[in-house]
Amino acid sequence: MERKYTMNKKLAAILINRVHEENLPITIHEGNEKIDGNGDKMVDVLLDYDDPFLMNDVLTDIINNQIL
Repeated sequence: MERKYTMNKKLAAILINRVHEENLPITIHEGNEKIDGNGDKMVDVLLDYDDPFLMNDVLTDIINNQIL
């Protein structure tokens, strides 16, 4: 399943590191960057994964446990 997200650049970096460190079956491609209305760097991210529950667990854990 491929899904495109726009997320905070720091969150994307944390996600990429987690996927590589834990060797998760998720492929990540970064795209265009932009600055949002609050001055935060945002990046387009294409995620390719087979297990939506794993993806949900990883994103939920990162969002709940990381201070951006």
